[in-house]
Amino acid sequence: MNSRRCRLSWWVNTAIAPRSPSQPCPTPITRGVVGMMLESGQIVTTATGRRTTPFPKVTLNSPRAANSTMARVDAWLLANAVAEAEARSDRFNLLQFQAENPRGIPQASKDAMELYLFGVA
Repeated sequence: MNSRRCRLSWWVNTAIAPRSPSQPCPTPITRGVVGMMLESGQIVTTATGRRTTPFPKVTLNSPRAANSTMARVDAWLLANAVAEAEARSDRFNLLQFQAENPRGIPQASKDAMELYLFGVA
Protein backbone atom coordinates (compact mmCIF):
# COMPACT_ATOMS: atom_id res chain seq x y z
CA MET A 1 0.00 0.00 0.00
CA ASN A 2 2.80 2.43 0.90
CA SER A 3 4.61 1.91 -2.43
CA ARG A 4 1.32 2.56 -4.23
CA ARG A 5 0.92 5.82 -2.30
CA CYS A 6 4.51 6.82 -3.16
CA ARG A 7 3.92 6.16 -6.84
CA LEU A 8 0.71 8.16 -6.74
CA SER A 9 2.39 11.11 -5.02
CA TRP A 10 5.19 10.96 -7.59
CA TRP A 11 2.74 11.18 -10.47
CA VAL A 12 0.78 13.96 -8.81
CA ASN A 13 3.87 15.97 -7.99
CA THR A 14 6.05 15.71 -11.12
CA ALA A 15 8.56 18.26 -9.79
CA ILE A 16 10.11 15.55 -7.60
CA ALA A 17 12.83 13.58 -9.39
CA PRO A 18 12.45 9.80 -9.74
CA ARG A 19 13.69 7.96 -6.66
CA SER A 20 15.28 4.61 -6.03
CA PRO A 21 13.20 1.98 -4.20
CA SER A 22 15.35 2.37 -1.04
CA GLN A 23 14.49 6.07 -0.61
CA PRO A 24 11.47 6.97 1.54
CA CYS A 25 8.34 8.39 0.00
CA PRO A 26 8.83 12.15 -0.55
CA THR A 27 6.45 14.59 1.09
CA PRO A 28 4.37 16.35 -1.58
CA ILE A 29 4.93 20.07 -2.02
CA THR A 30 1.97 21.95 -0.55
CA ARG A 31 0.97 25.57 -0.04
CA GLY A 32 2.35 26.93 3.24
CA VAL A 33 -0.09 28.40 5.76
CA VAL A 34 0.57 30.58 8.79
CA GLY A 35 0.86 28.31 11.84
CA MET A 36 1.43 25.16 9.76
CA MET A 37 3.47 22.33 11.31
CA LEU A 38 6.29 21.35 8.94
CA GLU A 39 8.21 18.07 8.80
CA SER A 40 11.96 17.69 8.39
CA GLY A 41 12.87 18.12 4.72
CA GLN A 42 9.41 19.35 3.72
CA ILE A 43 9.21 21.96 0.97
CA VAL A 44 6.23 24.31 0.83
CA THR A 45 5.28 27.15 -1.46
CA THR A 46 4.98 30.74 -0.32
CA ALA A 47 2.05 33.09 -0.85
CA THR A 48 3.54 34.08 -4.22
CA GLY A 49 4.12 30.47 -5.32
CA ARG A 50 7.90 30.36 -4.76
CA ARG A 51 9.29 27.16 -3.22
CA THR A 52 11.07 27.33 0.11
CA THR A 53 14.24 25.47 0.94
CA PRO A 54 13.74 22.12 2.72
CA PHE A 55 12.70 22.51 6.35
CA PRO A 56 15.59 21.67 8.70
CA LYS A 57 15.92 18.44 10.66
CA VAL A 58 13.92 18.46 13.89
CA THR A 59 15.59 16.76 16.87
CA LEU A 60 14.14 17.00 20.38
CA ASN A 61 16.08 14.22 22.17
CA SER A 62 17.72 16.57 24.67
CA PRO A 63 17.63 20.25 25.64
CA ARG A 64 20.80 20.87 23.63
CA ALA A 65 19.32 19.20 20.54
CA ALA A 66 16.11 21.20 20.95
CA ASN A 67 18.08 24.46 21.13
CA SER A 68 20.02 23.50 18.00
CA THR A 69 16.75 22.70 16.23
CA MET A 70 15.31 26.10 17.19
CA ALA A 71 18.44 27.83 15.85
CA ARG A 72 18.16 25.91 12.55
CA VAL A 73 14.45 26.73 12.24
CA ASP A 74 15.11 30.44 12.92
CA ALA A 75 17.90 30.46 10.31
CA TRP A 76 15.58 28.72 7.81
CA LEU A 77 12.81 31.25 8.43
CA LEU A 78 15.17 34.21 8.08
CA ALA A 79 16.83 32.89 4.91
CA ASN A 80 13.48 32.19 3.24
CA ALA A 81 12.04 35.57 4.24
CA VAL A 82 15.09 37.32 2.75
CA ALA A 83 14.82 35.24 -0.45
CA GLU A 84 11.10 36.02 -0.72
CA ALA A 85 11.69 39.76 -0.27
CA GLU A 86 14.39 39.63 -2.96
CA ALA A 87 12.05 37.71 -5.30
CA ARG A 88 9.31 40.31 -4.74
CA SER A 89 11.81 43.20 -5.11
CA ASP A 90 10.51 44.42 -1.75
CA ARG A 91 13.39 46.56 -0.50
CA PHE A 92 11.49 47.77 2.59
CA ASN A 93 11.04 44.29 4.09
CA LEU A 94 14.37 43.05 2.74
CA LEU A 95 16.24 45.65 4.78
CA GLN A 96 14.26 44.75 7.91
CA PHE A 97 14.92 41.03 7.53
CA GLN A 98 18.61 41.54 6.78
CA ALA A 99 18.98 43.71 9.88
CA GLU A 100 17.80 40.91 12.20
CA ASN A 101 20.37 39.26 14.44
CA PRO A 102 20.20 35.54 13.54
CA ARG A 103 21.24 34.52 17.07
CA GLY A 104 18.32 36.24 18.78
CA ILE A 105 15.32 36.91 16.58
CA PRO A 106 12.41 38.36 18.61
CA GLN A 107 9.09 36.52 18.43
CA ALA A 108 7.42 39.51 16.76
CA SER A 109 9.98 39.37 13.93
CA LYS A 110 9.47 35.61 13.53
CA ASP A 111 5.71 36.18 13.29
CA ALA A 112 6.23 38.96 10.73
CA MET A 113 8.49 36.72 8.61
CA GLU A 114 5.99 33.86 8.72
CA LEU A 115 3.14 36.18 7.75
CA TYR A 116 5.28 37.63 4.94
CA LEU A 117 6.03 34.14 3.60
CA PHE A 118 2.67 32.46 3.98
CA GLY A 119 0.11 35.22 4.49
CA VAL A 120 -1.77 37.08 1.77
CA ALA A 121 0.56 38.14 -1.07
